[in-house]
Amino acid sequence: MSRSLWSILILGILTALLLTLGMLFTLDQFQQFPAGNRVKFAETIRTEFQFDSAGADVSPVDGKMVLRISCMTTKDSKHDQTAQRQEMERVAAFAAVKYDGKDKSTIQEIQIRRAEVRGKGCFQKTYHNHHTAAPPPEWKSRPGLPTFLQQPPPQRNP
Repeated sequence: MSRSLWSILILGILTALLLTLGMLFTLDQFQQFPAGNRVKFAETIRTEFQFDSAGADVSPVDGKMVLRISCMTTKDSKHDQTAQRQEMERVAAFAAVKYDGKDKSTIQEIQIRRAEVRGKGCFQKTYHNHHTAAPPPEWKSRPGLPTFLQQPPPQRNP
């Protein structure tokens, strides 16, 4: 084989090796970052409640740290608000038991957002429902609440 073919082959192998090492490094970083735990947590919710998709995030909302869980389903609840509310309460209870993020002590509220897609093709409609729950008391008793969350919110004039 010619020298240029060997050069191309060696450069290709080195490039593949460097790409593999880079991907392993970023995967390790992703698993150590809290978002990696949230992805696993969302996947657990999706499989446990048989949703089409689910997501979880912790972010500040109106001066409070909120665990937001978003669920999307195509199961028809037949517009039964109590069944939807019970399902969201079960999701909140499941989250209270299974969530193990490092930011657990900072969470002050759990919000469940449920989206239900009904219909087919051009006639699809998405119906949304929301539920808010308080985190379990054992989460609040943990130290580590940031100082901006310890202060009461400012009073607003009506």
